[in-house]
Amino acid sequence: MNTKEFEKYCSNLVTEHPEHIEMLMRSSDRMQQAYALLI
Repeated sequence: MNTKEFEKYCSNLVTEHPEHIEMLMRSSDRMQQAYALLI
């Protein structure tokens, strides 16, 4: 998955499934870092 797709995926996730974010956050440090860049 490239960065643009990932950004799209994240913003979609934030909008449609906010409850999934916490799962995502706990699941991986790399995800946390990538997500932090988006906010």
